[in-house]
Order: sequence, then C-alpha cells, then structure tokens
Amino acid sequence: YLSSAPCRLLYEQSPQEAYTTLLGGVESAGRTVFAVATAKLLALLWLYNDPLTEHTRRWDGEIQECFNRLAHNSRLLDVSPLQQAAAAFA
Repeated sequence: YLSSAPCRLLYEQSPQEAYTTLLGGVESAGRTVFAVATAKLLALLWLYNDPLTEHTRRWDGEIQECFNRLAHNSRLLDVSPLQQAAAAFA
C-alpha cells in the first residue's frame, strides 16, 4: 500500500532526483544491509508505481537487486516469495 500512493516529489523533480531525496543518505548512515535494501526497495517501488515515472531496465534491475539482497540476508528458511518478486523484475 505504501508504494501505491502518488509521489508529490515527481511534480518538481526527476525520478532520479526524487529517489536521491527519498533515500536521504541512508547508505552513508551506517545502516544494516537489510535496512538499506528495504529503504531502497520502498523508494524504488513508490517511484516505479507512479504514473509519472517511466519504467526502465535500470529501475527493474535495481528493484530486482533489492529483493535479492533481502532474500540473501533474511533469517527465514523460505525466501521464495522474495526470489519470486525479484524474478518479476528480471
């Protein structure tokens, strides 16, 4: 549900600028791999689902990578839903 709402940033910024704004330096804040992947995934899906964003292979690849990182770093035994989500963007 979070990623289905319109993103107001896209009215004033390009999708790449909005992505940078949404992340707000999350990678340099000493966060865990899981936290960074989750933040990136949420930002990417939010922008990806907005009608003002053009879908590109680059965005698909980044979303796929986030799902793969979450699967790789998960403590769950069954990560097939994450792998399936990643495959949807392959």
